[in-house]
Amino acid sequence: QECRAHHYGYNEGTTNWMPTRLLEVRVPGNPAHVRVVPTQSQIHCYVALRYCWGTEGQPMTKTDKINIHQTGLELASLPPTIRDAVFVTRQLGVHYIWVDSLCIVRDEQQDKMAEIEMMRMIYRNAVCTIVVSSS
Repeated sequence: QECRAHHYGYNEGTTNWMPTRLLEVRVPGNPAHVRVVPTQSQIHCYVALRYCWGTEGQPMTKTDKINIHQTGLELASLPPTIRDAVFVTRQLGVHYIWVDSLCIVRDEQQDKMAEIEMMRMIYRNAVCTIVVSSS
């Protein structure tokens, strides 16, 4: 909040551009869940997560799971890196985070390529990026 209010150049050049989907970390009425939400060009303040997936199975949004992920995912079912990033995002008072494995439909080639091409914009327009060097 201090940066948004007082620092010169904070998110300088930011537009109304948004990623296609974000992970909502404050699901109304259910603090143990998160859900994938389409942004529909609405303006949201969001955090981005940049991390190494690690070797264990990574939860991914795929065409057969997108409806389930939009309804809600149990936070406890996510890997520790994502759970920790959700915790930090909540502590920052931000309601959304961009996580590539959950915000890109991984088995839909057109969606995957379009989102990968926008990575620079995704990180640039985030209020901040959490960077994890290993999981």
